[in-house]
Parts: sequence; C-alpha cells; structure tokens
Amino acid sequence: MKVATIINYCSNEERFLYSCIEGAKPFSSEIIVVVCDHFFDGKLENLRALERVFEAFPEITFVFYPYFDLSKKRIFQKVGAKNFWHCLSRFLGFDELSKDIDWVLFLDADEVVDGRAFSAFLATQECQKYDVMKLANYWYFREPRYRANVWEDSAVWIRKNVVTQKLLLDKEERNVLYDKCKKEKKRQVVGLDQQPMVHHYSWVRSKEEMLRKVESWGHREDKDWKVLIEEEFSHPFLGKDFVHGYSLEEVPSFLQEPKYPKKTESRAHVKKLSVFDVKKKLGWGIFRLVRMLKVLSFKCCL
Repeated sequence: MKVATIINYCSNEERFLYSCIEGAKPFSSEIIVVVCDHFFDGKLENLRALERVFEAFPEITFVFYPYFDLSKKRIFQKVGAKNFWHCLSRFLGFDELSKDIDWVLFLDADEVVDGRAFSAFLATQECQKYDVMKLANYWYFREPRYRANVWEDSAVWIRKNVVTQKLLLDKEERNVLYDKCKKEKKRQVVGLDQQPMVHHYSWVRSKEEMLRKVESWGHREDKDWKVLIEEEFSHPFLGKDFVHGYSLEEVPSFLQEPKYPKKTESRAHVKKLSVFDVKKKLGWGIFRLVRMLKVLSFKCCL
C-alpha cells in the first residue's frame, strides 16, 4: 500500500509545517506541499519565508503556483471565491501524484498527524474496509497547550481511484470527498487507543497571525472575526474559544520544535507552475477546444 500526503500551505502556517511534515513521513511514500504565490485574498505571499521553507525541506516536493484572475470562469463562480483556491491547491497537488499511489491523505499545514499512531492503524485491516475516512482530531486554540473537550474531523483519507477533478473542485472542499462517496465510509476515525490521531492547530496563533488568517480564510464572512480577535487578546485566556465556544483544558504540547539546518546546499524539489500550466491541467481554453475537435473528428469517422 503506497500512501501520499498532500498539504495545503501558506506562510502564515510556517510554525506548524515542520511538525506536519514530520508527522506524515512515517507512512507516506511521497509528500506534496502546495502553495500559491499570493494569499487567497489576493495579497502577495511572504516570498522570503517561502524560500526559507523550500530550503529547509530538500526531500519534499513543493508545487508553487500563481494567483491570477479567474472571476469570469464558470467553475470559479460555482465554487465561490472563498473556497476555490483551497480546492485548486488540492487539485494541483493531486495532479502531481505518482501513478502507483493507492491512498491519499489531504491535510492543511496546521493539521499534525501522530505518525506512529497512524502507521499502527494502517497496519490493521480496519483501514481497508473503507474507501474514505474522516480522521478524528483534537482541536486547539491560542496556544498549542489549550485543547478543546470536543473532537472534530477534518483530515480526509481516501482511495486515490475514487478522487476526481469534479470532487476536488467543489465548494464543500474536502467534505465532498466524504459526503458524495457512494462506497464504504466512516467518520471520527480514531487510533488503536481509541483516541484521535490528528492535532488541529487552526487557531493557535498570535493576534497578528489570527488577523492574517481571517483576511484570507474561506469563512471570513461568517462572523466579525476582527472584533472577536481584538476582544480575545484584550485579556488573558479565559478557557473558552470564540470560534465554537468549546471549553478547553491545558495539556502538554504535541508540536515539535522545528529543526531547520542553518545552511544547506540542497533545496526542495519546487515545481513552479505558470498560468499556462494551471490552465492546461484544468483543461481550459485551447486545451478544451483541442479535446472537442478530437471528439468531433472521431464521430465523423464513424
């Protein structure tokens, strides 16, 4: 069984990337990190920070793609501006997978898998019963030691052969991979110890990092996040979050301290895509026309 992990990334999540990658290494034949040259609200990425990350992980494949105007495209309008870029990142990562990959784990960079626990789970027959699973995760807020008393499930584990472009480019993002699967599936999947195997640090951030997050977040219109963030950091942590209202307990941090080499002559395999490349992968423009002409030519020959 060959496994690939696809990680959506932006520089606002740099503090989690080392742990995310290290967690995926024990069970992954390949790891692909996908990043855009802009944040998803159109602001330019921290390119120096991205270069630093590229240099730090010479064994990882990065897919680096451009932000460009897609507002008039039907698929962009269908998926919606707040979701499209997240979906596109996963699609571009999936498109780079080796042909012999059997399973795919879709992660965001702030989701850290317990690699040992997940490897032990994969050694059982349980994972073979299902075509898609959503992995239960612990959820954290403000600091990596503040953990909610409620489990969520966001990371998706799925057979490669049931993933399609249509599923990846859907406004429900990863959820649609589970929801529209007609085969065997399971949610809130836990490890052999009956505990979550994923740690989700979505809101473990400084005030500045939280503000940057909500500017480009897919749920940025759900609440007045900036007001909530300002209020949160006007006082010490009070034991509940403003996102869900969970009660949180203090636990030892699972995050690892990054161990980046000070200097290295190696660099990651960075596949830089052009606008032309992205359009080609999506089958737009002249490429769609070519396919249509081939179909018409075939029908004329019948």
